[in-house]
Amino acid sequence: MTENNEFDLVKDAIAFQELQNIMKQVFGCYCPEKSLLWLTEEVGELIQAIRKEHSDDIISGELSDVIMWTINLCNILKLDYSALIRSGIEKEIDRQILVYGKLKYKEQHINDIGTENID
Repeated sequence: MTENNEFDLVKDAIAFQELQNIMKQVFGCYCPEKSLLWLTEEVGELIQAIRKEHSDDIISGELSDVIMWTINLCNILKLDYSALIRSGIEKEIDRQILVYGKLKYKEQHINDIGTENID
């Protein structure tokens, strides 16, 4: 973000690339199967933490593990993490427009998102 709090997309994209490079240095490049096992284990731990209503710190830690192993898998498969995020957002926008004729949450206050059932 810039000093005037507007999104600076170029800076954000560079930050994602830097993040992926740091992840390569920290996690190296396991084989995809081993990384998928680690990712699956971390997702299981996240699910357990949420179901058992652990503290926000514990849930945040588990969620960060899932994110880290997802980025690691992107590195192994030579995929651009920021491009995947953009593509996923665009896909969801298209889906919501097709299903609802608009963005479902656009008019909602950010704190209200997630309080209704997921379709």
